[in-house]
Amino acid sequence: MKNMNTVQNKQAGFTLLESIISLMIVSAVLFMIPILLHIYVKLDHSVRVKEDFEWNLYLIQLRNELQGSEKVDVRRQRIFIYKNNMMYTHEIYGNMMRRRVNDRGHEIVLHHIVFLNFIEDDQRLILNVEFENGIKEQAHFKIPK
Repeated sequence: MKNMNTVQNKQAGFTLLESIISLMIVSAVLFMIPILLHIYVKLDHSVRVKEDFEWNLYLIQLRNELQGSEKVDVRRQRIFIYKNNMMYTHEIYGNMMRRRVNDRGHEIVLHHIVFLNFIEDDQRLILNVEFENGIKEQAHFKIPK
């Protein structure tokens, strides 16, 4: 009587090797998350630096024009700088700030402006700017008299 009942199991399961490989893949993905987050933060910071570049370049230009100026006439959204028989005008133009020399030219020096305000306080010029992305900037300059 060779009546043996053999049960064949046709189910395939994870072997130890497959489990180790899956664990390694999950670990590699989890290991990459902080690295990718760090790259994202650096990329976001580099975009912000480009936005700051235009603002800082404008401040340098305005400071250079104010130094040695003979007269400065400050209006609410416009400033007139008289220097070396030239009149430099900085004014709002649409959503931009433009610079003109002797009422000629049209040099855009700042883009995407929502609000701009020049304030003369004693011998100081205060510049308030708000950009379309919500960033607010303020700068202070000494006005020579």
